[in-house]
Amino acid sequence: MSKELLYKPGCMRTFSGQMIEVANPDPLQLYAIDIAVGLSRECRFGGHTKRFYSVAEHAMWCADRALELFPDKKYIAFKLLMHDAHEAYLKDIPSPVKSLIPAYEYLRANWDKAIELRFGLTPFHYHEEEIKAIDREALEWEFEHKFLNHHGIELPDHTRIDLFIQYFTKLCPVPHCLMP
Repeated sequence: MSKELLYKPGCMRTFSGQMIEVANPDPLQLYAIDIAVGLSRECRFGGHTKRFYSVAEHAMWCADRALELFPDKKYIAFKLLMHDAHEAYLKDIPSPVKSLIPAYEYLRANWDKAIELRFGLTPFHYHEEEIKAIDREALEWEFEHKFLNHHGIELPDHTRIDLFIQYFTKLCPVPHCLMP
């Protein structure tokens, strides 16, 4: 790849090679593989865990919990799998820091809209109560089991990516391409 393709103002390159405008992402440039890789390599709690615990693992925990609570509403599980998908591009920024970044909510809203359009999600604010409750439950469980202590095994990178893709494929309501 030539260096000219590396630098494009206001854009970022993804794992699959997409050059995406950060402030205005094109839904057609979003692929499950980029989200899976980005979230699998992004550590929860700003990286301050006993061992690596990814945002992808958090999303899968939330999806599993939604399937337990709402077995007939698979779309809620998919929304929870994707509720932090924007962090594959914008990173997992701890809430106290995020609140100090004026443009973050604008960027997050643009990414969430693009993700919703691309993957057939109704807007995230539908079922917001269920999503927030499960996300909060996950946070509390993770704080005890992944932050203060680390119970379980640390999954290798490729396993986190493969597992996220399996969840995505099982839950996504629309036909999709995993990668370009």
